[in-house]
Amino acid sequence: ADRFDMNTLSTLRLEGGLLELRGNHLSKVQGHIDAGRIVGSSIPKLSYEVESDTTYVWVPRLWIYNGEGEWSDPTVWPGATIPASLDEIWMNKPDKTLTIPSDYTAEIDKLIVGRHALNTNVNVNGGTLLVGSGDNDVLFVGQYDDAEGTFSLNSGRVEVQGELAVAVSGKGTWIQNGGSVYVRDRFVIGRYERGEAVGSVILRGGSIVADRFDMNTLSTLRLEGGLLELRGNHLSKVQGHIDAGRIVGSSIPKLSYEVESDTTYVWVPRLWIYNGEGEWSDPTVWPGATIPASLDEIWMNKPDKTLTIPSDYTAEIDKLIVGRHALNTNVNVNGGTLLVGSGDNDVLFVGQYDDAEGTFSLNSGCVEVQGEL
Repeated sequence: ADRFDMNTLSTLRLEGGLLELRGNHLSKVQGHIDAGRIVGSSIPKLSYEVESDTTYVWVPRLWIYNGEGEWSDPTVWPGATIPASLDEIWMNKPDKTLTIPSDYTAEIDKLIVGRHALNTNVNVNGGTLLVGSGDNDVLFVGQYDDAEGTFSLNSGRVEVQGELAVAVSGKGTWIQNGGSVYVRDRFVIGRYERGEAVGSVILRGGSIVADRFDMNTLSTLRLEGGLLELRGNHLSKVQGHIDAGRIVGSSIPKLSYEVESDTTYVWVPRLWIYNGEGEWSDPTVWPGATIPASLDEIWMNKPDKTLTIPSDYTAEIDKLIVGRHALNTNVNVNGGTLLVGSGDNDVLFVGQYDDAEGTFSLNSGCVEVQGEL
């Protein structure tokens, strides 16, 4: 139809087929949807029309998902039919969980985990989720102010052709214990800068690779393990969040060269920001009570801290920075051995940046640096 009107006493129920309304009916149609007068398993999808008008198209496989169970089970879906690759899913009922099981591939155009609902969850346990077979190609976790969503990836693969946003306007949580994630466009934690858009990403294992990255000042990124690779030059953006305490954990950025002067940040679990004090050989002074290994890096980034290598102990590390953004950071070698340069970095820096001050004291023992001191 070229024009559309509807009063407040009537209803429009969309159970299938296609409805195209030509012209800009955004506020009119949305008002009826919000009031429950336009209902059904199909929801509006926006597309461009000539002369700056807007066309709304309803198709039968744009789902408002209110069930719970495994994605591969037809009985959990309306009409007992599993969504297809060009469909959309809105999880819009509270306290519901949708699981992608092992050895199953779910392919969808758009997925919203928590649109107007609290405690909506998606778990990926060994399966594969492909998002973006059509025009929308986004995965949102916590879309609106009254929404809260959680996405848990334990093992398996998630690939998003467009944007992965954890907390659009609502609350969103991403918990990753393993598996791999590839975001071809933008990885966003907290899309908007307002009180409800609070995102939390906890990376404990596996990998996240994204071509672009953004994060608001209300959200947090906790790096406890795994690998995070952000392609593109995000130096000032990422460092600002680290300095403000919004990017935290035992993992820290490692700089490598990328084509066209871009910068790739890679997080791995054993790149330490060392905030403790004591003897290198004592596991309790290290995050996770684990002594760094030969391919690890250490940044001493807290003021007034001293790390000691005791007699008859050999510490082997790839890179050591004594004082990166901190004053009065110290390393003492008292009879032990420090070997620097087991990997690609092979440097020992004492006092790296303008706001740093470091002191290295060798009383007895041996220090060997493969690269630069």
